[in-house]
Amino acid sequence: MENKLLIYLSLASSVIGLTIIYIASQNVELNLTSIGMVTYDDVGKNVRVCGRIDSIFTSRQNHVFFKLEDHSGEIDAVVFNSSTNKLQVQDLKKGDLVCVSGRIDEYEDKLEILPQKIERE
Repeated sequence: MENKLLIYLSLASSVIGLTIIYIASQNVELNLTSIGMVTYDDVGKNVRVCGRIDSIFTSRQNHVFFKLEDHSGEIDAVVFNSSTNKLQVQDLKKGDLVCVSGRIDEYEDKLEILPQKIERE
């Protein structure tokens, strides 16, 4: 009986701990990075950049591509169709000021950001 209680308490503690870690990770705010400071060393890392949408395009597959620029440089952002509704990219237009949090990726020798969160300024 004592072993069963110990197992249940261990399981409950694990679930509670993992839940707390998950909630905390969702609320972590990334530091703002200038677009020009994003390098190939950042591939696979999450960053937060802010800037103006210079161009935007929606593909036939409903993927959204936009170029984000600030005073230091520019970066392409790619939102795949599975995320377009969640990120509400259908409302974005050229000239909008936005902050994008996401993972840096490399595609065809160019850096791009895969947004996980888009905030309008």
